[in-house]
Amino acid sequence: MSNPTSVCQFPGGTRICADVHIVNSGRTPAIGVRIHRYATSGAPDSTDVEAVIKAMKVPLYTSPAGDMLGSVGDKWGTAATDVLNEATAKEILDGKTSLYVYGVVQYFDIFNEYHETGFCSYRLPNNGPFIVCEYGNWFDTRPK
Repeated sequence: MSNPTSVCQFPGGTRICADVHIVNSGRTPAIGVRIHRYATSGAPDSTDVEAVIKAMKVPLYTSPAGDMLGSVGDKWGTAATDVLNEATAKEILDGKTSLYVYGVVQYFDIFNEYHETGFCSYRLPNNGPFIVCEYGNWFDTRPK
């Protein structure tokens, strides 16, 4: 995740954005890579934030279509919050509220087998580094 985060101007208002860097470190290419990334905010260990992340809808993906990442490939993308009021955006940028970045990477391997990796990280208060969430992270098997 990029640090620090920044304000992004979208139609409809201000959002907070963070860049997400995805790397394929496997021995074979990832084919038809789709990256879904989202951002939300809240206090660390907030049950409201945890519920939002756990409720993420993973789109159905049945055949490869999209980018290919080689065994050392990488890709960047941006996660954005919903539209925020100025006070909430300032709290996130000032490090008083944590920013959570989460999502899923979907792809097929060279044997045409589907895989997905869920990810979740959040920025510690006082503009600390991003660290891994205790939920929202998986490989192939989503937690119940």
